[in-house]
Amino acid sequence: MQSVVDTLKALQPHPFIDHFTVALILFGIVVDLVASLVPSRLWLRHTALTLMIVGAVAAWGSNLTGGWEAGRVWEHVTGPAKDVLRHMPGGAMCCRG
Repeated sequence: MQSVVDTLKALQPHPFIDHFTVALILFGIVVDLVASLVPSRLWLRHTALTLMIVGAVAAWGSNLTGGWEAGRVWEHVTGPAKDVLRHMPGGAMCCRG
């Protein structure tokens, strides 16, 4: 299982998953608004709900891959920047060292 995680980390999927999450949720909202204008089309409501649920699951994936990315970026931060980031709110949670 660790080799699968390492392979995924090497692909750096965070930008793709992050943008996919935003697109799913925004498209779900637009479909829901259209469904409000056409109440006779119940399948539009179901589609909007499905898009939002899949978007919520994708948000979990975005959070997971964002943590991977933060760890990778933190390894490349050096000097005074590292000291500043350590003292920022939430700095201890996101960054090691």
